[in-house]
Amino acid sequence: KNEHPSRHDQFTDDQRSRRDFLRHLLATGALAAGAGAFSRVGHAAGFADALGYSPKYPADFPAFDYVNPDAPKGGRLALSVFGNFDSLNPFVLKGLAASGLNELCFESLTARAWDEPFSAYGLLADRADLAADGLSITFRINAKARFYDGSPVTAQDVLFSFNTLMSKQAHPRYRIYWADIAGAELTDARHVRFSFKRVNPELHLIIGELPVFSERWLAGREFASLSRDAFLTSGPYRVGRVDYGNTITYERNPDYWAKNLDVRRGQFNFDRIVFKYYKDETVSLEAFKAGEFDVFYVTPARISPMAASSVEKYRIKTTPGCRASA
Repeated sequence: KNEHPSRHDQFTDDQRSRRDFLRHLLATGALAAGAGAFSRVGHAAGFADALGYSPKYPADFPAFDYVNPDAPKGGRLALSVFGNFDSLNPFVLKGLAASGLNELCFESLTARAWDEPFSAYGLLADRADLAADGLSITFRINAKARFYDGSPVTAQDVLFSFNTLMSKQAHPRYRIYWADIAGAELTDARHVRFSFKRVNPELHLIIGELPVFSERWLAGREFASLSRDAFLTSGPYRVGRVDYGNTITYERNPDYWAKNLDVRRGQFNFDRIVFKYYKDETVSLEAFKAGEFDVFYVTPARISPMAASSVEKYRIKTTPGCRASA
């Protein structure tokens, strides 16, 4: 039995719904990217892994089924957020981080398929080998992986990211979440191994979600105090214009290293994505009706009031874990 909080316990239901809704929207509605060989020592060789079932997608899949691999690129997507933000660092206790940073800017070793319960396909890592005893996993970093300035993503960056997030500089949730990980080490220039304290059937999948940032860029910066410097990241977008507490704009990187990778192809197609912040949900609904943003997120409790309001045209779309109207 896993004595530590599961990956699903780290968020409230509403936070998780909003997060999953954003990921689903970006994948199916307009945005871009792909996977590599992912294998398990002592098991059938393959490119992916899943929790308790066989991964859906074969080694040569062109793109996820729920995306259009030939989707046109361009345009602007405006989304609303309830609340406030004053930070560009989502990994520390200090401040309120802007929405969209994790989904659009930071990348992990593996990528999820959103039409499967819990699977992992290679992203920054193009191979992963789980030890036969289940007590360690070794990732090989994709030689093509790049940060947006063109510098390579290295195994050292992965090790640095893990050690930083496990330190007291970062939010304590990481030390709780990864409590069963004994440590990490480089085995060579492209490989990093994570060792586990005990066998845990999902831990090798969980550590694949490790967000990776640049050690070189962070040199000389105090991680715990870092709040208004945009990280050097490897994702499909980078931070553009920021008006703290009001709006943040993300700009698509036309040279994104993984835009033709199978787990990324057909996604991340908007040139710009804007998050607009509102302090009152009634105000945000009126702003939506006035056309200030493109998608209005609603909880199930608000669907009936929406239908009874003065909104003349609306559509209720159900997605796993959330509902949205547009």
